[in-house]
Amino acid sequence: MNIASSTITLIENLNFPDIISNGLGAFLGALFAFCFFVLNKWIERKYEWKKICKNEHAYLERYFYELKNTITDNKNLLKLIKDGYSGEKIKIMFDKLSILPIREDSSMKVNDKLFINKLETYTNNGIKKVNRLQEGLTQMQDALNSEITGNSPMSNRLHNNITEFIEGSDFLIKLYNYYIDVVENLIIENRLLLRKYKKWEFDKIKMEKLYTERSEDIEKEKISSEENYFNPLLKEQEDRLKKFGLKDEKIDKS
Repeated sequence: MNIASSTITLIENLNFPDIISNGLGAFLGALFAFCFFVLNKWIERKYEWKKICKNEHAYLERYFYELKNTITDNKNLLKLIKDGYSGEKIKIMFDKLSILPIREDSSMKVNDKLFINKLETYTNNGIKKVNRLQEGLTQMQDALNSEITGNSPMSNRLHNNITEFIEGSDFLIKLYNYYIDVVENLIIENRLLLRKYKKWEFDKIKMEKLYTERSEDIEKEKISSEENYFNPLLKEQEDRLKKFGLKDEKIDKS
């Protein structure tokens, strides 16, 4: 058998439709497997991102309340400080305004562009400005207190500085009121966005019932702990303190 006849016999034995069908089947199988892999990864990333957003909105719920409470405390304190300088007899206070908390990376974990813009404008850039104003007012407060406690007579310069401090305090108090209103609105909007990721409803009746039950359980546990707690070292320590005259029972009973 020559080479030409062998080649003809080999071609006759090959089944091209089967080869094409098998090759196409393998290709489509690999393609579907790849597409399934890509789709699965996309679903996993989408699920993970939703989880991140849900956690961020839950965190922001706590952050906004912390921010609101800190602003409110600072406002009340600043009123007291200002009133102390405003009377005929100056009463100084050494309490300082607290730095307002800032959640700078929250905008990177929230999916709503409008809300991101509000976070950047109000709670990031805005609160940073308030902190700078607070710092300047606190430095002025320290300078005033130092001059007042220096036993020097009331000078025109000190009087002018007090007037300037009061004016600055009035402006900052207005700014506090502004941001309390802003944060209250952000709390509501954040709660609405949180509901997209988590079914969250505040049931007042259920919460009051839970609070009552929890309070009763705490009181019962407190009584049980007081009745059942025993530490022999405390008795030993008490006897030793009495021995060396370091324990005054009259003071302890008062």
